[in-house]
Amino acid sequence: MVSLTRIRSLFFRLATLLAVGCAGAAQAQSTNVVEYYVASLDSYFITARAGEIAALDAQPAEFIRTGVTFSAFGASTTGSGVDSICRYYIKLNTPPVSSHFYGVRSTDCAALAASVPSGFTYEGLDFSVYTAINGSCPAAAATPVYRLLRLGDSGRNPNHRYTASSATYNQFISQGWRGEGVAFCVASATTATFKVGTDFATCATKPPVSPTASYRMPSALASSSCGLDSQKTWVRSLADMSYLWATQSPRPDPTTYNTVASYFNDILFKPTDRYSWFDDAASTYDSFSGAPTIRLGYEVGLARMDAGTLVIRRVEPNTPASRAGLNRGTLISAINGQAVGPSLTSAQYSALYPTVSGTITTLTVKLRGASQWTTVALLADLASSGVEITVDNALLLTSSNGKKVGYFAFHGFYSQSSAELVSTLTAMKSAGVQDVVLDLRYNGGGYVAVANELASMLGGDRVRGQVFNKTRFTELQPGTASSELFDVMGVPEASRLHLPRLFVLVTNRSASASELVINSLKPFLDVVLIGSTTYGKPVGSYLHPFTRSGNCGQMYAMIGFEGVNACDSGQYYNGIAPTCFVLDDLSRDLGDVNELMLAGALRYADTGTCASSAAAQDALKKSYVPLDSLEPARRTGAIYNAR
Repeated sequence: MVSLTRIRSLFFRLATLLAVGCAGAAQAQSTNVVEYYVASLDSYFITARAGEIAALDAQPAEFIRTGVTFSAFGASTTGSGVDSICRYYIKLNTPPVSSHFYGVRSTDCAALAASVPSGFTYEGLDFSVYTAINGSCPAAAATPVYRLLRLGDSGRNPNHRYTASSATYNQFISQGWRGEGVAFCVASATTATFKVGTDFATCATKPPVSPTASYRMPSALASSSCGLDSQKTWVRSLADMSYLWATQSPRPDPTTYNTVASYFNDILFKPTDRYSWFDDAASTYDSFSGAPTIRLGYEVGLARMDAGTLVIRRVEPNTPASRAGLNRGTLISAINGQAVGPSLTSAQYSALYPTVSGTITTLTVKLRGASQWTTVALLADLASSGVEITVDNALLLTSSNGKKVGYFAFHGFYSQSSAELVSTLTAMKSAGVQDVVLDLRYNGGGYVAVANELASMLGGDRVRGQVFNKTRFTELQPGTASSELFDVMGVPEASRLHLPRLFVLVTNRSASASELVINSLKPFLDVVLIGSTTYGKPVGSYLHPFTRSGNCGQMYAMIGFEGVNACDSGQYYNGIAPTCFVLDDLSRDLGDVNELMLAGALRYADTGTCASSAAAQDALKKSYVPLDSLEPARRTGAIYNAR
C-alpha cells in the first residue's frame, strides 16, 4: 500500500525532474494534445492518442472537452531540445486515487522505471515537446505550457492540470492549486472555452461590489403607541425607507382602512410583489431562531385529482403526525368532522396549523397504500413537537453504474440548520461520495447566511474567494448595492465537498433561499435541476423588528433587496426551469431510489441524459398542474437578519 503522503512526495519529486528538461536529436511529426474534464473524478486529463480521443468523445457526459489543445510531436520524435512525454496511471484503493502523471522520458520516467511504486502503471509515451530551459522557451516553440498541482487533501483526487493561459494558471493558484511553473513549450495552443459551472458558457464573473449604503428601517413603536393609526403610519414609513419598490408603492388614503392588514396589502407593488408578508412576531421569531414551535409535523397541499381531498407531501420525524402513522401520500377528506371542499375555511386552516398548545385536530385520512379511511387525533404542544428538523432522509446511495451518491432532503434555512448540514455533509465527504442530490422540493427558504454556508460546503475550493450574491436595495437609493462572498473558510474543512456537479430536486415550492443556492453556484458548478420550475423569488427581506414582541406584536417581511450571482444573473421572477422535467412522485417516500425525481437524478448521474425524451417532457409540462400549497406564508423567504 502506498500512502497519500508518499503519492504527494512522488508528485513533487517528479515535478522537480520535469522542470530540469533535457535535449534530444533530430526531427518531428506534428500531433495535437486535447484536454478533457472528467466529471466523476473532478479532474483534468490530456491525451494525444487518436483512438483514446475518439473513445472519450463518445462519452461527452463524463469526458468533457475543455477547449484546451496544444501542438506537439509524435511520441517517438526526437530533435534538438525535444523529448518524449511518458504517462503513468496511478490507481489506489486506500486512500482512493485515480490519476495520471506525465513526465519527461529521459529524467523522471527513467527514475520511475528504476523503482515503480505500488499502484503505478506505465502507459507508454504520449507525445513529444520542446523542453524549457530555466523556465524559458525556444523560438521554435515560444508558447509556454504551465503546470498546476492539486494535492490529494480533504478527500480530493490528486491532479495535474496543464494550461498555456497565464490567467488560468493564476486563477487556479488562487483556488488552492500549487503553481509549478513552465512544464514544457509548444508552437501553438488554445485556451479553455469550458469551465465547470452552468453559467460559464454564457457569462464571465464580475468583480464584487463595494457597499454604497446601509439598509434603513424604522424603530419599533412603543407598546403604548400601538393604535391603528400609529401602526398604519409605521407601515408606511417602513415602505418608504426600505421597500425595494418604494417609488412604485401605491399611496392610498390610510384613514379609509380599518385594519393594518388591508392597508399593508394595498401599498404593495402588485402584481410583482407576491412575496411581502407579516405575521405574529413571537411564533415567527421562534421558527427562525431554532426554538421549539407548536406544529403537527406535516406539509399539506390540495390534491388536484380530487377537489374533496388534501394530500400530505412530507411528514417530519418525531412529531404528532409521524407518531400517528401518517405518511407521504396520505389523503385527508375531513378536518374536525368538516369535509374538505375546493377551498378551506379559516377554521379548517387553523386546525391544520394550530398555534395554541393543547389544540386537538381530528383528521379523516387514508394512508398511502391503504384501502380504508380512518380517523386520527393529533395533539399540538411544544413537548410533542420540539425544534423543527430541517435535514432528514440523509442517505448514501449507489447508482446503477456504481457511483457513490449522497442524498438528503433539506426543508428550511433556519438557525438549527447549520449544525445539521455540517453533520450531513461531513459524513458524505468521509464516505467518498462522487455526486450529491440535494432535495429542495419543499424548501421555501430562510436565512441567506445559511444558504451561503450550504453553498460554500458544496462548492468548497471551487467557490473560495468568489461572489456568492450581490444585492441591490430600495429604488429610493439608486445604485445602492453590496456583495457577499462565499464563506468557505467559515465552514469546517471536513464538510467541504468541492463538488464539480450538483443535482437539485425542485418544485414550485422551492423558493427564495433555495433558489439563491442554485443561482449562486451556477457560475462555478454544473447545477442539474430535476423536477419542475421553481417558485420564482429572486428577492428577499429583513425580518423587522426581529424580536418576539415585534412591532405591536407583528413581524414584517417587506421585500427589501434583489440578488444576482457572480455573473450578474438573476431576476428569475418566473422561476428557474429544470434541466429534466419530472413529476413529484407522492406514491413513494423521499429518498426512495424509485421515486421519480430521485430516480431521474441517479439516471442523469450515470448517463448525462434525462429519464424521458424532450417530447415526453414537453407533453408532461403542458398537462402539469402543481398542487396548491397550504403552508404558512412565512415559509417563503430569503432573510438577511443576523441569526
